[in-house]
Amino acid sequence: MRLVARVVTLLVVPVLVLGLLLSPIVDNVSAEYIPGKGWKYRGDISLGGEVLVADAWVIEDDDTYRMWYTRLRLDESYGAIADRITSLNGPAIADAFINMDLGGLLNQLAGLSASDAAELWAFLDSITTVIGYATSPDGVNWTVENNEVLASGGSLHNGIGAPCVILDSGTYKMWYSRLETDWTTGAQLATILDDLDNPDPNVQQAAIETFLSQVRSVIGYATSADLITWTVQDNQVFPAADGDIFDSAGAPSVILDDTTYKMWYTGAKSDLTLAEIAAVLTDTDSFDLSAALNLLNGTTSFIGYATSTDGQVWTDSGEVLSGDGPIWESIGDPCVVKVTDSYEMWFSRATTDLTISDIVTLLTEISGLDLSGLWDELDNNGIEAFLTAYLAKDLTTINSLISNTSSVIAYAISDDGTTWAVEETDLTGISSNLWSSVGAPCVIGDGTNYTMWFTEGIGTLDFQSLFDLIFGAKSTIAWATHPPPSGGGGFLPPPPLPPGINYVANIVDTEGYFIKEFIALSDDGLASLTLPEGTQALKEDGDPISVITMVTMDPQPDPPTDNSVIGLVYDFDPDGATFDPPITITITYDPATLPEGVEEENLTIAMWDEDTGTWTKLPSTVDTENKTVSAQIDHFTGFAILAAHAPAAFEVSKLSITPGQVETGQVVTIAVTLSNSGDLSGTYQLELFIVGVVTEVREVTLGGGESTVVYFEVIRSAARSYTVSVGGFTGIFIVEEGEVIEPPEPEPEPEADIVTNELSATAAVIVGETVTIDVVVANRGEGEGSYEVILLIDGNVIESRTVTLAGNSEQTVTFTTIAATTGLHTVDVDDLSTIFVVSKKAEIPEEPSHLNWWFIGGIIGGCAVLTAAATIFLLRRRMA
Repeated sequence: MRLVARVVTLLVVPVLVLGLLLSPIVDNVSAEYIPGKGWKYRGDISLGGEVLVADAWVIEDDDTYRMWYTRLRLDESYGAIADRITSLNGPAIADAFINMDLGGLLNQLAGLSASDAAELWAFLDSITTVIGYATSPDGVNWTVENNEVLASGGSLHNGIGAPCVILDSGTYKMWYSRLETDWTTGAQLATILDDLDNPDPNVQQAAIETFLSQVRSVIGYATSADLITWTVQDNQVFPAADGDIFDSAGAPSVILDDTTYKMWYTGAKSDLTLAEIAAVLTDTDSFDLSAALNLLNGTTSFIGYATSTDGQVWTDSGEVLSGDGPIWESIGDPCVVKVTDSYEMWFSRATTDLTISDIVTLLTEISGLDLSGLWDELDNNGIEAFLTAYLAKDLTTINSLISNTSSVIAYAISDDGTTWAVEETDLTGISSNLWSSVGAPCVIGDGTNYTMWFTEGIGTLDFQSLFDLIFGAKSTIAWATHPPPSGGGGFLPPPPLPPGINYVANIVDTEGYFIKEFIALSDDGLASLTLPEGTQALKEDGDPISVITMVTMDPQPDPPTDNSVIGLVYDFDPDGATFDPPITITITYDPATLPEGVEEENLTIAMWDEDTGTWTKLPSTVDTENKTVSAQIDHFTGFAILAAHAPAAFEVSKLSITPGQVETGQVVTIAVTLSNSGDLSGTYQLELFIVGVVTEVREVTLGGGESTVVYFEVIRSAARSYTVSVGGFTGIFIVEEGEVIEPPEPEPEPEADIVTNELSATAAVIVGETVTIDVVVANRGEGEGSYEVILLIDGNVIESRTVTLAGNSEQTVTFTTIAATTGLHTVDVDDLSTIFVVSKKAEIPEEPSHLNWWFIGGIIGGCAVLTAAATIFLLRRRMA
C-alpha cells in the first residue's frame, strides 16, 4: 500500500511528494513518557530470498509461527518496466520536482495525457502488492508456503497489504489495507491528466480535486480455514462510507477482547479542504517551500480506534493517538497487545534534527545530483552501473544533513485502549541515518517476554548493501526480543541457543555468502571464529551453512610428542564445512598453564586429523597483550593451541677462519654457527682449541629454534701453522714473519635497483570470471637483480612471483584470479593500489516476483526524497 500511494502521488500530486522531503522534520507527540521494553537482541530473518517484503504480521499457533507479509508483484521484466518509466518522463518529472518547478511538473504530468495515457495505465496494470504467507519453527528461519495467498485486482491502483491475522474458534481472520479508486479504465485517468494542461486554472483545480477525491485506502476483511485459501467477506469494512484521500484508513491491528473485536488503525486528517489544496497547487507562480510548508502544516496521520461485535461492522471512536501537528509529526503502524488489564502499543514514528534551513540546503544538493544522468545509467546499463554512478556522487553534505534522520519504533501503554501514555523511542535502526529506518512492528508477548518482527533498512549506504537489498540477499524483515528476568518463564521465541551453538542462517544468503560480519563463540567463550561479510560458507553437500557448533572435544586427543595442549581441544561442526576465503580462528590462553621454558611467542594453533590421528601446526599469530593465538582456516575439524617443549639440542656448524694467513701480531677471527633445534631454551659451553689446547670458553644461551654466530679473536706472535678446533670442526691458519700480501680488493659489482611502478586490473567482472592484474617491474640500476612481487587482494596475500631483471630493464608480471565474491575489492602491490568490482551474474529473470523497482525508483526519486521516506513510509503505506 505504501508503494501504491507513492507512485500515484509522484505522478499527480506534487505537494504530497514534497511531504516526503519534509516529513522527517519531527517534534514528537506531546505526552507523558514511560519506559519502553528495552529490546535486547536483534537480527535479520531468513525468508527464502523474497525481495523487499514488508509489514510482517506473526502469530504463534500450535508451536508454529505463522507470518503474513506484503510483497510487490511484477508482471513484466526489469527492462520492460524501465522502458515504461522512461517513456513516461520519469527523470524529467523528478528534476522538475527537485527544482521546486511546480509549473514544469504539472506540464510534464499533463504532457502524458496526449500520447501516454494508455502506457501509464499499462504500467499501473503491470505492478501490484499482494499478501504472502510463511511458517517457522523458531520465528527466525522461515519457509514461504505461498507468496500470494491474497491479491486484489492485480493493478497498482487496487493493491493490498499490511495484513493483521487472528485465530478465532478455528477460523483465521484477516484484516488488511486496500487501495480504493474510482478508476476502471485508463481513460478516466487520462481525463484528469489532460485537464492539468488546460489554461483555465479552474479546470486544473477541478482535476486535482477529482483525483484527491477518487483515491483512498480502506480496510478489507477475509477468512480462511486452511491458511492458504482465503475468502474475502467484504473488501471494505472500514471506514464505512465513501470518502476522499483524507477519509483513508489502513494498517489495522485487531484483537478479540472477550466478545468484542477492537481495532487500532492509521488514519489521515487535514485542516484543509480538497478545494484549498487544489487552489494552492494550481498557483504555480507563487508556489515555493514556504507555501508547501503552510499547505502541509495541518495535514497529518494519527492512530484511531474502532470496535465491532462481528469483525465486519465497526463503530469508529476516532483518533486516540496523534502528533497533533503537521505531516512531519505523523505516526502510524500500530500493533497492540493486551496483557491482563493493560494494553501495550508499538507504532512507527519519525525522528530528525533537520531544520527548515537544512531542507533548503538538502533540496539544493539533491538538485545537483543529475537525476536524469543516473536514470540513463539505470535504463541503458543496468542496476550495477546505476549504483556505481550514484555512489560516485559527492553525497557528503546530504549524508551529513540526514545523519540523524530516520523512522523508529515507539511504545505506549493504556488502561482502556483509548488514553495512551507514550515512550519516545523503543527500538531504533542499526544506525541513526535514513537508510537504517525501522517501522511496521508486530509484537507477541505475555507481559514478561516479548518478540517483535519489524521492517528495517540497511546499516550502510554502499554498493554491496544496496545490491544485496535489491536482489534479496539482505532481508527487509528483522526480529528482536525482550528477554525474561532470572527465573522468568513464558513466551520467548526463539528459545536461547545452547552455548557453542551459533545460528547463522538469518545472515547467510542462498549461495552461502555472509551478508554481514559474524563472530561465532565456543561453549566456554574462549575460542572464536571471525567470518567477514562476503565469506562463502558451505556444508559438505554444497548447501549454505546454517549453524556453527564450537564445543569441547570429548575425548580430548593426545598432543604430539614433546608438545602440550594449552587449554582445550575444540570440535567445530558441521564436518566438511568449507570457507572461501579462509576465516580467522582465535583461541585465548592462560600464561600460567604454559610448561616451564615455553615462550608465549612460540605457541601455535594446530588442527586435528581424526582419520590419520595426527596434528598439523598452522602459521599462527600470538597476541601476548590479549593472550590469544590466531590462524587462518578453510575447513572444520578439531583445533587447539599447542606448546612444543622438546629440550634444547645444540649443533655447531660453519667454521670459518679469517684471514687464513697473517703476520705476527695480527688478529685472526674464528667463527662458528651455533643452533638450538629444540623447543626450549638452553645454555651451551663452546670451547676453542688451538694446537689442542683450550684457549677460550663461551657460554651461549639460545631459545628454542634460535641460532647465532659466535666469534673468537686470537693473536699469535710466533710464526708457524696453528690448528683450530671448535665443536668438532677443525681448521688451520698460518702466521708468518714480514709483510703479508693481501689480495687486491675486488671491483664492486654493479648493483640493482628494482621497483614496481605500475599496477592495473580488470575493472569489473561477474562472479566466476577471471580478473587479470598486471604489475610493471623496473630495474633502474646497472646490475642484474631479483625481486619478489607479492600480490594482495583485500589485504590477503594471494600469490608471489620472483622475477630476475638485467640492469636498466623492465618486465610486466601478470597475475590472474577467479572472481569469487561480489563487491568492491582492493589490489595492492608494494605501495601501488587499484580496485576491481565483482558482481553477480546479471541474468534478468522473467519471473517478476523478485523485482524491486519501487526501491530502485525510490533511490532515483529517493535522492529527491531522502529525508522523507521515514514518515510517509508511515502515512503512504498505510493510508493511501
